[in-house]
Amino acid sequence: MTSWIQYHNCDLLGHYPSGLLLDIADTEAINIPHKERGGIYTKKRKASYDSVGNEIFLIIGIGKPKKYYLWSKILVDKVTPKDDGYFIVEGNSIYSQHPIRIDTFIDFSDFRHFCGNFGIGFQNITKHLFSETLGSLIIDGLTEKSLDDYVDFQNDSDNLIHSLNEKMKGIHPSKINKIIETTLRHDSKIVNLIKYINNYECQFPNCNTRIPKKDGSFYIEVAHIKSVAQGGQSVIGNLLVLCPNHHKFFDYGDLKIIEQTEHVLKGFLNNEEFEIKINTAQNTRYSQ
Repeated sequence: MTSWIQYHNCDLLGHYPSGLLLDIADTEAINIPHKERGGIYTKKRKASYDSVGNEIFLIIGIGKPKKYYLWSKILVDKVTPKDDGYFIVEGNSIYSQHPIRIDTFIDFSDFRHFCGNFGIGFQNITKHLFSETLGSLIIDGLTEKSLDDYVDFQNDSDNLIHSLNEKMKGIHPSKINKIIETTLRHDSKIVNLIKYINNYECQFPNCNTRIPKKDGSFYIEVAHIKSVAQGGQSVIGNLLVLCPNHHKFFDYGDLKIIEQTEHVLKGFLNNEEFEIKINTAQNTRYSQ
């Protein structure tokens, strides 16, 4: 698969993608409207047809000094020529929940230079390593709701969790925790499936808390035991389903891990010993 970008200059165009007005003060707080199909307009005929079967990353720039964000990814399956000389390039759309800031990456400046300061517009970026970074930020197209719909096929969940675990082992963790918060936690199949398998209940011993939401679903959080900044991945044994209270205890309390495998997590939290047995089969308890 080849990777492409399309640049959207918000200040010049006067709006965000999807027609959102620029009166939103915090770009990172935007809840991106999710659409099943997305597309771009371009005059580049050859690039349009070459992109079919591949992915386009939509990057936006806004403000002075300019800040750059990854907005969405389009899996191209159709090109439609227009009478005015433009081409509509479209396909299934994949989003994070919020725009993802990308100019904070160390190699972003080199990438921007490679893209002609984004003045080239629609272009192939496969030869630049930053294309892999962009690919890791929007991992898949399933929102939490659509994933829940999928895993209603209960007989598949046991096999799916192990398949996803192998896939996630190949994804390099970001060095920026905020990006992980807005991508892996919202768009990763494995994170949401672990919530589902654990019945949306806190795994910490004797807690079992889950928080009902008004839509009938449940709120729960997922923590990385070894943080992303330290090289931790979103894989079995490093992801723990926790209620907000225990999540904060893990983040800010006195945590000492003495054993961490795919099957068990042992340690001390604020001088109290705990042991969590990690199972990956449906309808089994994680906490002992």
